[in-house]
Amino acid sequence: ARGGIAAAMLARDGFVGAPDVLENPHGYVHAFSGGKPGDYDAQAAKLGKPLEILDPGLAFKIFPSNFHTQAGVVAVLTMMREDGVKAADVDSVLCLTNHMTKHSLWNDNPQTGLEGKLSLHYCVAAALVDGQLEVEQFYEDRAQNPAVRALIKRVTLEPHPAMANLDFTKGKDFLGMEVVIKLKNGKTVSRHIKSGFSVPGVDGDRVHAELNDKLVRNARRVLPQTLRPEA
Repeated sequence: ARGGIAAAMLARDGFVGAPDVLENPHGYVHAFSGGKPGDYDAQAAKLGKPLEILDPGLAFKIFPSNFHTQAGVVAVLTMMREDGVKAADVDSVLCLTNHMTKHSLWNDNPQTGLEGKLSLHYCVAAALVDGQLEVEQFYEDRAQNPAVRALIKRVTLEPHPAMANLDFTKGKDFLGMEVVIKLKNGKTVSRHIKSGFSVPGVDGDRVHAELNDKLVRNARRVLPQTLRPEA
């Protein structure tokens, strides 16, 4: 609701956007019709049935980057934690995911932190170098770090053979990703992440614990270390 009001106020004050935002192949009608636009009245009748804010409900990103990057970063951090993978030992990183990812994560050579948010290559490289993907990894000059830039060149993105025909309007596995890391010693490690790359808004009738944790991690940058959400 806030977004709609803000958009209307911006339009009133002369801000403009794509003139075909509704009917464009990448527009709203295409998105909300499941990729089969045509009958506008029929599509309008479906709105709110059900309300997705209730079913399946809200989900929050773990990392401050594009949603398509989340599973890949979870995979990398898991391999660092469980397999002892270190950035200096990585020969190559292959990210296998759905056929739509290349459209949202098109930038394989980001120059700024902001561009890095829409780059799987950057997010994976930064996570490997720093062992995390937080606000600090998206500061403007971080994308120029020599170690990060060297790893960006070792990351490739390809369609997953088992995910080629997934319908992004159905199923929860569409945002999953398999990441295969080849180490300089010839060893290969991998993880296929199908869940656990987002945080539900609530757990029963309480705010989800991982969402509280995310709030605390961010709040500590500006508030005392002793702060807790329940305080």
